[in-house]
Amino acid sequence: MTVFHCYICDNVDHRLLALHKEACKLAKVKTKYHTFKINEILKEGLSPHQKHGWFMEHIFKTAQEETIGFIDIDCIILSSMCVDKWSKTVEQSGTILGAAQSANHLPSRMEVYPGPAMMIAHKHAWDLAGQPSLIADNEYDTGQKLYHELSQRGYHVDVIMPKSHSPEGESWQLGDKGRYGIGTIYGDGEVFHLFQASQGPSYVHLLEEKVRLLQNQASSRNESSS
Repeated sequence: MTVFHCYICDNVDHRLLALHKEACKLAKVKTKYHTFKINEILKEGLSPHQKHGWFMEHIFKTAQEETIGFIDIDCIILSSMCVDKWSKTVEQSGTILGAAQSANHLPSRMEVYPGPAMMIAHKHAWDLAGQPSLIADNEYDTGQKLYHELSQRGYHVDVIMPKSHSPEGESWQLGDKGRYGIGTIYGDGEVFHLFQASQGPSYVHLLEEKVRLLQNQASSRNESSS
């Protein structure tokens, strides 16, 4: 099964981390957490946002697995069955697959791409794209250049589109494909992305609701098998 790599900083909200680990355990999603110290990141002359792109490049350079998973601390997968399906798709395409987003604050705002919040990538996808920088800059957001270069070179990329988002928080334009926002559900209820984890105190209850749903499903399975 694909292992997901989760980039986090040492000032992460402990509630988000606990909820994420619980969700991964219940959905049987294998996740490896990589913690970086904020002070050390700043000494390198990078922002935590930029370090995320560096982290992605590092994983591509060092991973031995056929497929590589990336997931944000405020994004959870609700079923391991979909991971198996997505991994097979990536093995066949040799590229990437992930949850859709767009960089509304950048000139590339109309480009809808699979973001690193939830992405499965073939280990050679970065090579196929010409090893572009995955660090956010004034034109592309974190990891976006991977999709951009793959599509420019004619490679097929699968994008999981949003189904709905919470009416509680902010929403954004998704290129010309609609909208997404705080508490977005993707696909057929397969992925939940809280977004804006830094505002956890305001929206963490949305993540808690999804984790409770997973807990209830696990309890039901246990009762039916006993």
